[in-house]
Amino acid sequence: MSGKKDSYWLVSILATFLQRFSRPAFGVLNFMMLTRMLTRYEFGVWSIFLVISTTFEMTKTSLLKTAHIKFAAASADEAEHVAISWSSLTLNVLLTVIYWAGLYVFANPIGVWLKSGSDFAATISWYIPGMIGMIFFAHYDAVRRAKLNFKNGLYGYLTKYVYFFLATGVYFAGGIKMNLNQVVLHYGIGSLAAAGVMFALDWKSLSFRFGATRLWMGKLVSFGKYIWGGNLIGNLSSNFDQMLTAKYLSPTIAAHYGIAARIISVVEIPLFAAAEVLFPKMTKAVEEEGSGRAKWYLEKMIASLYVVMTPAVIIMVVFAKWLVLILAGETYLDAVPIVQLYIFRILLIILQLQSGQTLISIGKSVLHFKMTAISFVLRVIVLYVCYTQIGLYGAAWGNIVMAIISLVYWYMLMRKEVGLDAGSILKHFKEQLQYVNDLIGSKIKQIGLKPKK
Repeated sequence: MSGKKDSYWLVSILATFLQRFSRPAFGVLNFMMLTRMLTRYEFGVWSIFLVISTTFEMTKTSLLKTAHIKFAAASADEAEHVAISWSSLTLNVLLTVIYWAGLYVFANPIGVWLKSGSDFAATISWYIPGMIGMIFFAHYDAVRRAKLNFKNGLYGYLTKYVYFFLATGVYFAGGIKMNLNQVVLHYGIGSLAAAGVMFALDWKSLSFRFGATRLWMGKLVSFGKYIWGGNLIGNLSSNFDQMLTAKYLSPTIAAHYGIAARIISVVEIPLFAAAEVLFPKMTKAVEEEGSGRAKWYLEKMIASLYVVMTPAVIIMVVFAKWLVLILAGETYLDAVPIVQLYIFRILLIILQLQSGQTLISIGKSVLHFKMTAISFVLRVIVLYVCYTQIGLYGAAWGNIVMAIISLVYWYMLMRKEVGLDAGSILKHFKEQLQYVNDLIGSKIKQIGLKPKK
């Protein structure tokens, strides 16, 4: 039994880590090519497009995918699985149509407001293949995760990232100018290709008889609505810096924050991989053993992440200038202080990110939504004040201030809700650190590098 549990954690974390790693890994390579093919203005518009399109996909995922996984993972009834799956897919299609129609109508006003004019509006039309692809890709991914299968999702994500990398690479290697619309089109085709791969891997286990029900559509929306609202606010909050600089400065300046966002995504891999793996496991544990078990999972995960993230953060802060030079070139050296501040901020948000998933796992999505809404209001105020007082780097410093505030109130909240204890986290941290030291020591002995007496 223990072997099966260990296997689940090992395979799931490895697959999720590789999935999370592949995005920034290929993203960095694409980033290096795009910063050298697009103008700073075009790259700024591309960054704005990514913020808006990603915000929709992530919030749609929080509404449907999280609820889909929770209900399907907790049920052993295959008929219920079919009803949940079809209900989720139906809502997915409806939401995408509504979103695209609304965005198409308001694309020009949004473009004007963000000082990107019709260039932003054009990207929306070119992304139609991508939105279609993401409907089915996200759905197939949820179906497999509900059954604790993380491997097929990895293959789908790799298809998406590899295609976009190869398409961009052909232009770059051939010295061909790639315009913004072509970038968006190939980005979308990658999603279609990924959906095709996921379908090919899963079609035998899928039900092709329409089985959506009002009951399950209602349950999915009822469970996911607060998570959706919380994640919508969270995404707007996390990208408010780019919106702020695009609105009051220009898309060219916003590109510097886009550079920082691309780099920081690499450092954030373990945080989000841990949250994805933790959610279905904690949900099942809470169902079987009660909410008290959530405390142990949360404290152990936070401690493990600090063991992994602390040395990574220190190294990347020290070498931030070289990272920017290698990845984006001298044109973007003004982004170095932003990158350093954002990387350091990672250590301040570990507890918040894992606590948010814990609240959802124990059925307190309403509280999660309220906390996220409060955080968003505070973030807007803090970032705006820092921007008006400091200027270019104001939004970055505002993020640091906001992360410290969030760390304090999330700790106090989770102490109340699940009994989170700093002493227990420190104990787990020491245990994990000792385990890593022992592991490194044993490996050194295995290869014969014995210390001199």
